[in-house]
Amino acid sequence: MYDNFFYPYEKAKLWTGNMIGLSLSNFLLYASLYVMLPVLPSWIVQH
Repeated sequence: MYDNFFYPYEKAKLWTGNMIGLSLSNFLLYASLYVMLPVLPSWIVQH
């Protein structure tokens, strides 16, 4: 009786194709911002 409640037949997968794409795009967005951050003060001084 309790086996079906605590252990369903199929577990939901976390890392689906959409989740991988979302995580990758989020990582690339923040990586590009962190790469651009040290260059920003020199760019502001020049312009």
